[in-house]
Amino acid sequence: MKKIFPLNVLLILLISSIILNCQQNTLTETILPEEISEGLIINPQNYPNQTPEIIIADKPINAPNNVPEELAPIWETWNYLSNDHVDRSSMDSKKLTEEAIIAILKTFNDQGTYYIPPNQFKIQNEDMGGDFEGIGAHVSIKADGSIMIVAPIEGSPAEKAGIKPGDLILAIEGISTKGIGLLEAVNKIRGPKGTSVRLQIKHVGELDPVNITIKRDVIPLESVIIRTDENSPIAHIKITNFYSNTSQQLQEALNKVKNYGTKGIIIDVRNNPGGFLNSAIDVTSQFLDEGIALYEIDGKGNRVNWKIRKNGIATEIPLVILANEYSASASEILVGAIQDYKRGTIIGKKTFGKGSVNIIRKLSNGGGIGISISRFYSPLGRLIEDNGLDPDIIISNDDKQKEEAEQLNEAFKILNNLIYYDEE
Repeated sequence: MKKIFPLNVLLILLISSIILNCQQNTLTETILPEEISEGLIINPQNYPNQTPEIIIADKPINAPNNVPEELAPIWETWNYLSNDHVDRSSMDSKKLTEEAIIAILKTFNDQGTYYIPPNQFKIQNEDMGGDFEGIGAHVSIKADGSIMIVAPIEGSPAEKAGIKPGDLILAIEGISTKGIGLLEAVNKIRGPKGTSVRLQIKHVGELDPVNITIKRDVIPLESVIIRTDENSPIAHIKITNFYSNTSQQLQEALNKVKNYGTKGIIIDVRNNPGGFLNSAIDVTSQFLDEGIALYEIDGKGNRVNWKIRKNGIATEIPLVILANEYSASASEILVGAIQDYKRGTIIGKKTFGKGSVNIIRKLSNGGGIGISISRFYSPLGRLIEDNGLDPDIIISNDDKQKEEAEQLNEAFKILNNLIYYDEE
């Protein structure tokens, strides 16, 4: 005959069994909190004197010897979570790692110190090199999450295949783009020269999508564009970025407009986010024959002067620089040097104020971190970081198209007056 125990006896036996188990597993210390946790399944009405047991291991874990002492708590946290958390089987180690890196970098409160995920790291390195392998189209993501062609690059495989601005990419290699991020889409579209990618495209104004297969190629990133024709006495040259090959492209453009008989030059760095430090110095050196382009001071107070490089090909021709609130970093090096040496007139709006020198360090997960290693100053000692640079002539308008047109017109006006005065 089975013996039936009262409920309170069963509970005592169960608790005793738990304590015995804990003792056998060298878990010895029991701490009773002052209040019952709402997150534990205990009914205080039925068991007013019952509190949950918090069991602490006899010995704390020790971080490996190569972990710095100040980072040991981070390693310990990781270890405890991966061994003890109730949902450890579904723990996303990659996500935890990336979130920890981001949290550390955020403590610097520095826009120049940041984390770069693996997929973005690959793209960023390709873009900064001045060319990449793919189909040659600028893409963006709309508010509804759809992937849109902003514009195909002139002469690119995308343009030759009939891709047009405003086209939507509905699928890549038969897989829908719905719900994927922009970087993921770009990674899928890019690929080695000579390979092909199949896109499902919905052209603007058409109901039915079409499948287009595009053969990838090397796509040069043109960062220097001549905006005026060869008959103009004033050349308008747009610099969109400071890539590794930007200075070479600029020299070719300057030689071309000089051969046209150009008497004045407008260098347009509006909306130029910057780029490589060496590229900025090379570009600035095309318009100055001596002095420094900038100087930088690192965290130890060490100063480095970056001298103007010789053999600039436009050191005497009348010059105007167009800049605005999105002209940053390398663009501000050019603006600061031209302004400090009174080499030309700066027209537009106050620049962005990104005045740090950065390096990119690759991480073992394929991503990287950007690190600010110093602040840079204009030749006359103006700190650019968070301050920006004021133009000589401010032109602002709520209508951006009108604003840009007015700034450009003022540049032509100033140069025309200089040219006419010189001829007089």
